[in-house]
Amino acid sequence: MIRVAQHCIENTIIEPKFNGIDVIGDSPILRRNQVLRPHAFALHVVDFQQPDGQNVRAQPFLEGNSFRADTVQVASENTPGPQRRVSNE
Repeated sequence: MIRVAQHCIENTIIEPKFNGIDVIGDSPILRRNQVLRPHAFALHVVDFQQPDGQNVRAQPFLEGNSFRADTVQVASENTPGPQRRVSNE
């Protein structure tokens, strides 16, 4: 099975009611996105546990994003966090 990476490129999310971007159990490519004044987290990353108990690791690739919030949270067990190529604000 061949998997194609999902892309989220050049979006601006202004004052979302909760999280700006949620990544659940996948490894999308996030490039040049902006999240401004989120009510919860600008970026929230969490692994997904399938019904059979298998864990699907969430590890997005981040490049040139601007997360203007108090924190970027990675809520994932046994996961070192998102891959960063270019530093994000």
